[in-house]
Amino acid sequence: MSYDSAKLDLSAQKSSWWGDLSEFGETVLKQKRQNLGLTQQQVAKIVGLNQSQISRIEQGLSRPSDPPTLDSIAKAYHLNQKEKEYLYQLFVGVETIKTKIGESLTPVLDLLDKQTSFIAHANRSGNPQVASDHAKSIREWISKTKGLFGKSIWNTEFPMILSRLLLEESAAIWDIVSPKELKFSTAALLKTQQEITEKAVKEYIKRESGLFLLVNKSFHHYIAGNYQKALIGFLQVVNSTELKKSHWYIEVLRGILVTSGVLKDLGKLKSTERQVKTFIEKSSPSRTNHFYLLEGLARGYKNFDPAYSLKLLEEAWGLMTKARRDDDYLLIREVQLVRTALMALIAAGESRPTALEEIATPTLNLCQKHGFFRHEQQIIELINQPTI
Repeated sequence: MSYDSAKLDLSAQKSSWWGDLSEFGETVLKQKRQNLGLTQQQVAKIVGLNQSQISRIEQGLSRPSDPPTLDSIAKAYHLNQKEKEYLYQLFVGVETIKTKIGESLTPVLDLLDKQTSFIAHANRSGNPQVASDHAKSIREWISKTKGLFGKSIWNTEFPMILSRLLLEESAAIWDIVSPKELKFSTAALLKTQQEITEKAVKEYIKRESGLFLLVNKSFHHYIAGNYQKALIGFLQVVNSTELKKSHWYIEVLRGILVTSGVLKDLGKLKSTERQVKTFIEKSSPSRTNHFYLLEGLARGYKNFDPAYSLKLLEEAWGLMTKARRDDDYLLIREVQLVRTALMALIAAGESRPTALEEIATPTLNLCQKHGFFRHEQQIIELINQPTI
C-alpha cells in the first residue's frame, strides 16, 4: 500500500488520525524494515531509541515529534521523499493541538512553539512546500479557535510564538515563489504579524514579536533588491540577545555581509567580518553554519577583493563537502554556495554556458526536487546572462 502526503486530512477525528498512525506503522515502517532485513533492535540503534519505543512507533502507539528523531526514523527505514513528508505531517499533526484545546492554554502554546520549530526545520532541510502548507493549516486552526480563550491570549507568549511562526512561513514561501510574486504572497502575513505585535500586552513579548517582524521585513527588502532598507533593518536587530538565541542570527549576519558588498560599504563589511570571525572562534558553529558564513563573506568581497573572495569560496566549498555527512546539513545553503561560485566564475571571465551548466546542473536538479523555485530561477539567469 502506498501513501500520499495529500491523504492526511487535518480535519479528521482523533480516531481516524490514530488509525492512520497505526496503518502507516504497519504497512510502511514495518514492511520497509522487514524488506531491509533489519530487526527492531537494529533500527532502534540507528535511530537512538530502544526496541520497545520502535515497536510502539510501528504499532501507531507512539509518535515522536522532534525533527531530529523524525529525520533518523526516515533515514533508518529508507523512506522516500513522499513517505518522509507524510511521516512529518502525520507525526507532527495539527490534531495534537486539537486534543489539547480543552485542557488549558499552556500546553497549546507549548505545542504551537514545537510546531513552529518543525516548520523551520522542514523548510531548512529541503521541504519548503511542506513547511508552507503546515504553517497555513496551523494558522487556519488558530483563526478558528483563539476566540475560545478571549482577550487573555494577548497577555501570554502567544503573540511572540505566532510572530515567529509567520516569519518561518514567510521563509518557506521565499523559496517557492519568484521575487516578483513575493510581495503578493506574503503581504498578508506581514500585516498579521504587525497586528499581533501591537496586541501583545507584555512589553517583552511585544519586543520579541517585533524583533521577528523586523527580521521578516528586512528579508523582504533583501529579496526584493531594496538593499539599503534591508541593511538598515539587519543592523537594528543583529546585536539583539534574543536574536542570538535563534537560527536567524546566522541569516542576519550573512545578510549584512552581502548587502554591505552590494552597497559597496567596505567599512561595514570589514566590521561585520570581525564580528563573524569572533562568532566562529567563540561559538564553534557547525560546519554547515561555518561554510554559510564564509559564503556570505565571499559574496561581500566579490567586488572589493576577487582573490580573497575566491579563497573564501574555496574554504567554504571544502567545508561543505564535509558537512554533507552531518545531521544538521542544510541543502538550501549548498544551493546558495553554488550560486555564489557561479558568480565568482563569471566575474573571473568564465562565460561559456556549457562550463557554467556543468557546475550548476546538479544544483538545478536539487532545486527542482525540493521546490526551491526562486533559487532555480536565479541560477538559470546567471547561466543565460553571465554578467554581474
